[in-house]
Amino acid sequence: MASDIGICSTLQLWLSDLLAERGGAQEHVLTALLRLLAKLPAKPGTMLVSGLIPTVQKATQHRSKEVRRLSVEALEVGGALCRAYRT
Repeated sequence: MASDIGICSTLQLWLSDLLAERGGAQEHVLTALLRLLAKLPAKPGTMLVSGLIPTVQKATQHRSKEVRRLSVEALEVGGALCRAYRT
């Protein structure tokens, strides 16, 4: 599923929109999306091309501790995939 560029691009757009919100009313959606990203079987090239990894990196600066923690988890999975892909 996550190897499809269209799906990764859509997830990136949703994540970007949620990160831009100021009120935090949709924070539960943001945390659910980050949990999902940490579990998706993704191809590293697709994650990079879609902009998903840079967007998740922005989430590491979020005001919510939970969002920061989940974004780091998602990056660890994505980063491991990217390192494996490059070697």
